[in-house]
Amino acid sequence: MSWYNVLNFFTFVSFAFILWISSNKSDEYYTRNRLGITVFVYSFIFVGLYLVMSDYYTGNTFLFSVADARTYERYSLAIVNSDMTIQEAISFLVKHRFDYDDWGAFIFMLYPYSIIKSKLALNFAYITLGTISSIFLFDIGNRFMLRSYAYLASLSYSIASYSLFFYGSHLKETAMLFFVTISFFCFFKYMDSRKSSNMLFGIIFSSILFFFRPVIAVLIWKSIMASYVLGKKNGSKT
Repeated sequence: MSWYNVLNFFTFVSFAFILWISSNKSDEYYTRNRLGITVFVYSFIFVGLYLVMSDYYTGNTFLFSVADARTYERYSLAIVNSDMTIQEAISFLVKHRFDYDDWGAFIFMLYPYSIIKSKLALNFAYITLGTISSIFLFDIGNRFMLRSYAYLASLSYSIASYSLFFYGSHLKETAMLFFVTISFFCFFKYMDSRKSSNMLFGIIFSSILFFFRPVIAVLIWKSIMASYVLGKKNGSKT
C-alpha cells in the first residue's frame, strides 16, 4: 500500500471521527467559533499533508491536477511580476484569449500572490475562504434545520475530501463557491432585515460569479426571485 493510500484512509477515518465527536451535543456546543476553528485546523493539517504527498510523488504541489493549475499559476505570476493594474490585467487576459469566465480566478489569485509569490499563499487563502464559507453555510442552515444538523452539514461539507482537494489545488472552485455562499447569505439576511445594503451586497457578490461561472449567477438570481414571488403568494415574510 502506498503512502498516498494510507493518507486517504487516514483522512476518511479522521473525517468520521470528527463527525462522531461532534454529534449528540447540546445546542451550546454548536457555535460559529468552534466550527470555524475545527474547519481551519483540520483543513490546514490535511491540505499540508496532501501537498507534501503530491510533491513526493510528482515533484509539484498541484495535487495530481496539473494542466489548468499550471496555466493559472503561470499567468497569475506574470500579472503580479509585471505589477499590472486590474484594467491592465484584464487586457492581458483578453490578449492571451482567456474567456471572461476565467477572469475572476486570475484576479482573485493576484491578491495572495502579491503578498507571497508562492502557491502556498493561495492555498492558505483557500483554506481561509473555506472556513468563512463553512460559517455562512452554518448560518444559512440554521434557517431550515436544527442547529446541530446545520453544524454537522456545514462541517461535513467543509472538511470532505473534495473540499480539501480544492483548498490544496490551484483551481478556482473554492473562490467560486465562497461567492455562491456569501451571495445566498446576503440575500437571506435581506429577507430577515429588509436592509437594502444586504440586497446590494448579495447582488455584488453574485455578479462576481459572472467571471467564474455565468450560469451560476443566473441560477442564483432566478432562485432568489422565485423564492420572493412564492413568498409573496403565500403571504410570508420572504
